[in-house]
Amino acid sequence: MELDDKQISAIITGLTGIAGVILGNSFVAIKEALTGHFKKKKDAGYLAIVTVSHLEKLALGCYAVGCDDGTELGEPAGGNGFYAATVDYPSFSPLALDVEWKAIPQELMYEIFRLPDEIEQVRTKLGIIYENDSRPDFPEYFKTRREEFIRIGLEIADLIDRLRSVANLPPERVRLGEYSIRARMEWALQQRSQEEVDLAKRNQERKTRQAAERLTAEKGQKGPEIPGAPIED
Repeated sequence: MELDDKQISAIITGLTGIAGVILGNSFVAIKEALTGHFKKKKDAGYLAIVTVSHLEKLALGCYAVGCDDGTELGEPAGGNGFYAATVDYPSFSPLALDVEWKAIPQELMYEIFRLPDEIEQVRTKLGIIYENDSRPDFPEYFKTRREEFIRIGLEIADLIDRLRSVANLPPERVRLGEYSIRARMEWALQQRSQEEVDLAKRNQERKTRQAAERLTAEKGQKGPEIPGAPIED
C-alpha cells in the first residue's frame, strides 16, 4: 500500500515530535549529570580542605603522644619518682564536620570514620597494660603508648595524602626548617627504635652490675679468710 503525501507528512511530524522529546530528555539528563558531577567535585574539594585540617591536628596530637616518655625535663613527671603522661590523648569527631561525606570514595570515608574507634581501642588496651605494669616507670605502658600513636599518626598521614589526591589539592606545603607530618612520624619511629637499642643495653648493664653486687655480697657474708688458720677435719 502506497502512502500519500498527507500520511507521509503526518509520520514525519510524529517522528520529529518523538525525536524532540527524546533529545529534550537527553539534554536534561546530561545537564543533571554534569551538574551532579561538578557539585560532587566541589563538595569533595571542600570536604578535603576541612578534613585535612582536622586530620593534621589529630596527627600532631598523635606525634606528641608518640614523644611522651613519662618524663619532664629529664625527670619523672609524676610525684615520688613515678613516671606520668604529660600529653593528653588526641580526639577526632568526623560526624561533627559539616561536609558531604558521600563526595569521596566509600573506602576512604570508612577509614576516616574508623579513627575514633581505633583510638578508643588503643586507650582501652593501654589501661589494662598500665594496671599491670612495673612501678614507678611503667616501661611497657609508655613503650606501647608511644608505638601505637606513632602508628596511628602514620595512618593519618596516608589518609591525608589520599584526600588531597581525590580532591586534586596540592601536597602539604612545608616551610624551610620545618618537617612534614609524615617526616615527623618517621623521625619519632626511628627514635623509638634507637631507644629500644639503648634500653636493651642499659638493662644488660644493670643485670651485669646486679650480678657483680650479689657476688660481692656473698663473699662478704662468708667473712675474710684468716691466714694460717687450722683446717678442721
